[in-house]
Amino acid sequence: MRTNQAHPSNRLHLVLLFCALALCMAAAPLRAQERPPWWQGAWHYRTLLSPTAIGPEEFCVWLETGPRAKRDGSDIWIIGPKGRSLPSKILCSSPEGRHLLVFKAEKGEKGLYAAYYGNPEGGAPAPLQAPSGLFLRTFPLAPDAKMDSWADAQKALATAPAAYGAALWNQVFDSANPFSPDVNYVSIYDGRLDCPKDGSYQFATVSDDASFLLVDGALVAQWPGRGHDVNTGRHGQHGGKVDLKAGRHGFTYIGFSVKGPKRMLAAWMPPGEGRFSVIPASSFVGVGTAQEEICEEAEKPVTAGFRFLPLQYLELDERKMVAMQFTSLGSARVGQITKCSWNFGDGQSAVGDKPVHVYLESGNYTVTLTVAASAGGSDSFDLPVSVLPLWNDLEFTLAKQQKFAEWCRDAQPAALKTPHLLALRDLAKANEARRLLFDADVELDKRRSELSRDQVAALEQELADYYLDPLRQWQDAQRCLQVALSNSPAERQPDLRLRIADIYFYYANDPARARQGYEQLRRDLPESDKDRRRVALVRLGDLERLQKHPDEARRLYSQAEADPAFPLKEPRAVTDGRYRHEVEAYLGQGDGQSALTSLEQWLWALPTHRLDGETMLLRLKANMLTKNFDEVKKQADQYIACADDADFLPQANLYAGLACVQSKRPVEARAYLKVVGERWPESPAAAQARAALGQLK
Repeated sequence: MRTNQAHPSNRLHLVLLFCALALCMAAAPLRAQERPPWWQGAWHYRTLLSPTAIGPEEFCVWLETGPRAKRDGSDIWIIGPKGRSLPSKILCSSPEGRHLLVFKAEKGEKGLYAAYYGNPEGGAPAPLQAPSGLFLRTFPLAPDAKMDSWADAQKALATAPAAYGAALWNQVFDSANPFSPDVNYVSIYDGRLDCPKDGSYQFATVSDDASFLLVDGALVAQWPGRGHDVNTGRHGQHGGKVDLKAGRHGFTYIGFSVKGPKRMLAAWMPPGEGRFSVIPASSFVGVGTAQEEICEEAEKPVTAGFRFLPLQYLELDERKMVAMQFTSLGSARVGQITKCSWNFGDGQSAVGDKPVHVYLESGNYTVTLTVAASAGGSDSFDLPVSVLPLWNDLEFTLAKQQKFAEWCRDAQPAALKTPHLLALRDLAKANEARRLLFDADVELDKRRSELSRDQVAALEQELADYYLDPLRQWQDAQRCLQVALSNSPAERQPDLRLRIADIYFYYANDPARARQGYEQLRRDLPESDKDRRRVALVRLGDLERLQKHPDEARRLYSQAEADPAFPLKEPRAVTDGRYRHEVEAYLGQGDGQSALTSLEQWLWALPTHRLDGETMLLRLKANMLTKNFDEVKKQADQYIACADDADFLPQANLYAGLACVQSKRPVEARAYLKVVGERWPESPAAAQARAALGQLK
């Protein structure tokens, strides 16, 4: 059996994307004089519709009527451009008041159509028999449902609950339920099939579980039962023949799936062809789509309403997020709508006529739109919106994650429920959106009682990171790390204790408490914890260096360097040469961050170099490249405080001055730069210092 196109595994997503593009290309709001007169006063509401193409004999549209129409949509009438009632059919209605319907086009007529509703006494319009296109609906199925015959299938369908969903479809060639993750379901495809000529047509079904194919209401092909070997049906073994005239015929395909998803496809062999092929999308009679433009309430000056469409779906671990496109249909009889205010039912809000909103958890939400008009007056419209995963949009690329993070950049964390807030945090963390992550963590910090101890420990460490860089608020960082420490298991506590001691050393200028922290770690850590013990020892050496005790600092560095647990893999001179070349190469490329990483590896292998002016100068250059001017000044000050080296002290003062220039601190910059010229006038750094001073004047 051949196929006429690649398997449309992402078909639903493509359909939704096409609809979204159509929404984005919508015309400007209709002016009052462009709107047709009201058809009949007994109908209280209408939605004006514009076809997205010219020529189809029928159109389909989703209508969001909410409680304004009957729950089953039976009071919805379609009125054409000539003011005549047109046959229509409701294909699917949701309890929230969302209806998928198909209606007959007025042949050769251009212009707006109108859907009227809100007349409980109006009765149903003329029915549209055998609508064009191909539509798919899926329904829940009991796992023990019988499907050994067509009679069994009919009984199962008669007791099926409400549909999961419905959509205009391309062809019967699927292997998943696009509207639900439920693995027990039945798919029903209904439409009109265009037969190219008179003759005998052969139809066949291929499926993993029971399937049935009907033409003009008559059963033509079937494969009842469960657990089929699809290879035994690929050549039309489960099919039948029927004589058909050229033209359009009713078509129905019913496929069952138990413990699925399961494969199902409809094939045919038209007259004159020698083999079966999947019935192509082009053989189903085309149906156009219509787009909602505005909604109106009779005699009311301002009317609110909106449409919505799922755009994209994203999973992050257990988080299921859906981006929805909302579009206002609000109208004013005089003037125009000037403001659209949205409440999305999850604590979030927006202003604008076409916002995209990310629901951080699937579920049911009541969305409220309030519109205001230029001539005065306002109106609100509430509509329950069911937010479900898009099961055919399962490619979670980095670009998609970044798009979701961009859509969430103006989120209001304080208004989110905790599960949604955790999802926002995960999204921000995955995209390195540090400010958004910080805002989410600040709010979660207020809700620690709702979180597990592991969650508290993780978010407090994230808060500490941001308080230190870029906020430089070490007191808040220290507080967060203490909370993380009290919520962490014993094996994670040494790292947190080390970070707290580092804060006292590097940020709080409290060497006594820093020393206490490092020495306590050295006492508490077992001999087997070589890495942390060495870090604490090196930090103690740094303290001695900062307090102008170079001999004691060298002793501690040498002790760390001599530890047999960390032997050099090559001679010392080779190690020095390799790292020196690597750091200078990164600096030459302008890659300060990589230079810093390589420098840290060098100083870890040979801690005694921490006393050297050469490595200090390399660090200053790298931090200048990364624009970390505060770190440049801090590192230069530490070297200036404890060194007496005429080869590198001029450079330390020069870079401290240049960092102050860049960070807009001219008084401090002049002090550093003047020292260079006064104490080391013959140094190469003196000329650079004089040039920088000249620019400050």
